[in-house]
Amino acid sequence: MPHVRLHHLLLLSTIALLLSWTSTAAAQDEIPPLPMDPEALTGTLDNGFTYIIRRSTTEPGRADITFAVKVGSSIEKADEAGFSNLLSYMAFKGTRHRSQEELASFFSARGLKIGDRIELSVTHDETLYSIRDFPVGQQSDLSDLLWIIKGWSHEMSLDSKDMEDVSQQIINDMDTSDCAESRIRSTILERALPIGHPYGVHTPVGNPKVLRAFPYQNLRDFYARWYRPDLQGIIVVGDISPREVERRIKSVFGNIAKPSEPLERVYPEIPEHHKPQAIVVTDRGIQNTTITVSWAHTAAAPEVKASAAGLLMDYNTQMITMMMEKRLQDIASKEGAPFIDASFKYTPFLDIAMTEDAFTLTVTALGAKYQKALESAVGVIRETRDSGFTEAEYQEASKKLLEQVESFMDTDQHMPNSAMAERYTIYFTRGGYAPGVELQRQLLTTISEQVTLDAVNNNFRQLVGSDQSLTITVAMPRKPGVVAPSGNTVLRLFDHTFN
Repeated sequence: MPHVRLHHLLLLSTIALLLSWTSTAAAQDEIPPLPMDPEALTGTLDNGFTYIIRRSTTEPGRADITFAVKVGSSIEKADEAGFSNLLSYMAFKGTRHRSQEELASFFSARGLKIGDRIELSVTHDETLYSIRDFPVGQQSDLSDLLWIIKGWSHEMSLDSKDMEDVSQQIINDMDTSDCAESRIRSTILERALPIGHPYGVHTPVGNPKVLRAFPYQNLRDFYARWYRPDLQGIIVVGDISPREVERRIKSVFGNIAKPSEPLERVYPEIPEHHKPQAIVVTDRGIQNTTITVSWAHTAAAPEVKASAAGLLMDYNTQMITMMMEKRLQDIASKEGAPFIDASFKYTPFLDIAMTEDAFTLTVTALGAKYQKALESAVGVIRETRDSGFTEAEYQEASKKLLEQVESFMDTDQHMPNSAMAERYTIYFTRGGYAPGVELQRQLLTTISEQVTLDAVNNNFRQLVGSDQSLTITVAMPRKPGVVAPSGNTVLRLFDHTFN
């Protein structure tokens, strides 16, 4: 395959430069993006609307369809807190051409309803409408669904009485929910980020004070400003004809007008903090203590992540993750271990940031016994930083990763529609690459043959170095007899163990 050889040579010629990816920003103009999965049919209409279509016969007569909007709570102003979530529910209250009753009848006739094969998901940066296991035996069914999604994209009715009812429903759900994980998460985000940062002050579910009383025109204006084709896309995976679906998508969505002066979609940046921070949270709803230590840094540019350089970065971090987790699990499996479980992942900082990545150590300690758990797990990180991983560990991890890729190739054609749709949805909303399993396998094989253990160890030392933004969180049970440490106490314990 010519394109495979081309990218194989490209990768070989750039590996020396990219082994230390702190310099990739300077090289990004020289590195073209990886090609899209040849099994997927993709395109962008003149108005900016994106589509990704993939045929799969794993589930005969069925398809999964996701309508994705690159809009979430992070772009909301203080008096708009909760608008993204509210809009996701307003979609089912009717559109310009379909009443609420007609929408309900359409989905009910096909065995679908919200929470059952219709999933709504609103995060800080995106809103997803996922239709699972949709019957496509009658081509008119899929056409009707596309017209409904077009209605959601820019033709919601947004009736004032409906806004009042849905807002009250969301408030009632907030009042009756009792989720410790959500409380802890909100507290950590608010305290870990600068005052007023969008990720900290605006949770996706919204602010009840705003939802109780807001000018209804404000929601309509928010909808007109942000629900627009250049921020929207549709992913269709299932037992369909991709070319026919593409033709219908062009027919349905192609005439949506692109705004002449669209407001720029900016993803919130998280300022680096050179002074370490520790956040301690207690909650009555948890039984054990969870500790996280995150070494964060500015993420590589989207152009870099979409290229062979991005794949190389991911190989390095995956090797580090696999080897480090093996060390941590070896400790956790022993009798009398200082912690119940531990993981080490490379993810967006706080699992949400688009512009900041981090290596994050997560440790679960029994009850409130945080001290020995933190000392032991952090001690493993320090020892690895100082001495490095071994050649035997590296060869084992590299072999295991390639085996996983081979296994993934075997299952790709048999993957459930929902899993495949999720893969393409993440590609659309968060960027990166999706070159298809065959090219990815060949590139990873080349990388594994070229990248040395010394390079991986050096990258590890860079990414958990003292110049990274360090954030430690401790979430522990709130109960009689448990005295939570101060943030300064946690920082001193970490510093004594790590430095």
